[in-house]
Amino acid sequence: MRDQQDFGGLLRRRRTEAQLTQEQLAELAGVSSRTVGDVERGVVRVPRKSSLDALADALALAGSQRTEFLQAARSVRWQPEMTGPVPVEAAPPVEPSWAQPRELPAGTDLFTGRARELETLNRHSKGSARAAVVAIVGIAGVGKTSLALRWAHRIADGFPDGQLYVNLRGYDPERPLRSVDALAGFLRSLGLSSDRIPVDEDEAAKLYRSLLADKRVLVVVDNARTPEQVRPLLPGSSGCLVVTTSRHSLSGLVARDGARRILLNVMPERDALALLTQALGVKRVGDDRARSPSWRSGAVIFRSPC
Repeated sequence: MRDQQDFGGLLRRRRTEAQLTQEQLAELAGVSSRTVGDVERGVVRVPRKSSLDALADALALAGSQRTEFLQAARSVRWQPEMTGPVPVEAAPPVEPSWAQPRELPAGTDLFTGRARELETLNRHSKGSARAAVVAIVGIAGVGKTSLALRWAHRIADGFPDGQLYVNLRGYDPERPLRSVDALAGFLRSLGLSSDRIPVDEDEAAKLYRSLLADKRVLVVVDNARTPEQVRPLLPGSSGCLVVTTSRHSLSGLVARDGARRILLNVMPERDALALLTQALGVKRVGDDRARSPSWRSGAVIFRSPC
């Protein structure tokens, strides 16, 4: 552990000399800030070579400083054994005790209609040789998350190995959730300790797919912005189902990954009235709606909670 702590200290020292925060270094190197913090504290192994080179580049290390940095990492990556050095990354992953996560958030009580969409979801979830992917797309506030969660709770019993949920915050004005961080959360939910989770996105995705092989798991990926955000979170086996929501059409997910897309439109007037009645807690909405400009225009100015 001492070598590992020495490397973490070296990373911290070089970062401080470069006057970078952990977050700034992570952004420059294309890794997660959690990874930088864990390496500096010595609680995880060093990154893979590609990430290690990216950190060295982000720190503008050259000459003897770069050599020292890479050699310090190599002393952690290679552990001497009686039969010769064996790369740490070549060790087989420890099979976790299956955690059977149950992560679906509670759905809203304000829900009505959408019978046609629910039936379409039922059809789209079947008949795939790989993990089925369903994308619910539509404008903000139309009820994509409400529909996804209502359906997910209905079918959850068909996925006895667990249900995973993540909000990718694709439209967050600050910063969307990176796929590699979403993967790390999923892997922890599936029983892996943090020190067994790869910091490289491709490696984390491979481990994720391996853990879900021959399992029946429902994965809800909320508020995705791009297909690239979602793609690393797709299992590889046909027993799993992914439900994702987005304001964009996610055409790349449809074309490349076989996603079935459902366009969610504004509710019909009758269903919107029923939802408004639920929200107001009254028996019926008054008939004076005909005098309202919004009703005369045929528009329903009431948005679903999600």
